[in-house]
Amino acid sequence: LRTQQYYNFGNACNNALTIASCKDAIKVSYDGRLLRCQNGAVFRVMGGGHHFYHVGAPVSIIRAKKETITSWKGGQNDFIVNEEGSISPRHSPNLALGCACLWS
Repeated sequence: LRTQQYYNFGNACNNALTIASCKDAIKVSYDGRLLRCQNGAVFRVMGGGHHFYHVGAPVSIIRAKKETITSWKGGQNDFIVNEEGSISPRHSPNLALGCACLWS
């Protein structure tokens, strides 16, 4: 996976995930809360209001001019790695990263 669709929102940049060659793979680290790319960008559940966490909600990679935007605690950047290896939003452990739209 790599990011190819790039959107600049001024204080932050948002990338959508795409398939790419292995040499362009995204390498992430996990600190117990954030899935962070080598360039400092983090995975984020996208949405507005109280509608962040639902089946089909998009997940993007976001990088901001200020780390406080990407490191905001308790927000849509927080994830957990479950025992079986799936990745869930910390605030909705009943959901996981996946492709629900392909199976419904």
